[in-house]
Amino acid sequence: MIRLFAKVFIILLLMFYSNSGFAQNQDSIYLKSVLTKAASLRFNNPDSSLILLHSNAKLFANTPHKNLKGEFEYWKSLSHYIKGDYDSSLYYNSKAEKWFSEAENMLGKVRVLNNFGLIYSVWKEYRLALTHFNRATEIFKTMDNKDQLFYVTFNTSIVYNDLAKYDSALINFSEALQIAEQYNFKLSVFRAKTMLAETHVFLNEGVKALNYLNKINLEDKEIGDWDRGFTYGVLAKAQSQLNNHNDAIQSALSGIEIQKRLNAKWELFRLYQIIAQEYEKT
Repeated sequence: MIRLFAKVFIILLLMFYSNSGFAQNQDSIYLKSVLTKAASLRFNNPDSSLILLHSNAKLFANTPHKNLKGEFEYWKSLSHYIKGDYDSSLYYNSKAEKWFSEAENMLGKVRVLNNFGLIYSVWKEYRLALTHFNRATEIFKTMDNKDQLFYVTFNTSIVYNDLAKYDSALINFSEALQIAEQYNFKLSVFRAKTMLAETHVFLNEGVKALNYLNKINLEDKEIGDWDRGFTYGVLAKAQSQLNNHNDAIQSALSGIEIQKRLNAKWELFRLYQIIAQEYEKT
């Protein structure tokens, strides 16, 4: 009788752990789907991204997987960054760094370093921004993840532009473009060419800027509104430098149409400013 009871107990115990493991696996699959959805929403609808994440906060809190906890905080940080709430972005990014460090997830850690760099760039704390970008770059070079290396190199270039170190910006944007073209990252190629063009605009080199802009397709439906709207602004500035006033006005108007949909007030201001300047010239 005792042996029979022991066998039944062991069977029940195995069933419990089996079902528990299955439930945890199903939870992990669901949480990963939540993270994927939140990531896809962050640019065009960061509020919806945050609502989705916060509505699943208890599940993330209860999961034993530290990497999932890190991703949860990371995507909250990026969504707040897109909203312009940089204090919250820094807060959640620090929490993500803690979880990724505990999980010994180097890829997660360098993504967090990149995000720190973005936040400090906005605050014009360029020394801190470059420190974080450079740390991320050195780690990425030892890893087989060229997509993330592109973004760190790309973001470093933007800091150099903000510092008016245009030669350094051109070198880094060119490296980013090379990575994007080598691995066929279509959107990254688009962004790198746009930023190379803008850097040449800063240098008052409209012809060189147009050489890059003429190589991209602004009507490509795979390119999102945010990128297209920004690029129309760069195109308008390059055309203005070459005294192509009507073309500059038309490009600015195309950008305005997009930025109105995105309610991007600062970009709208810059585009209207271009149009006003072009009318003054004519």
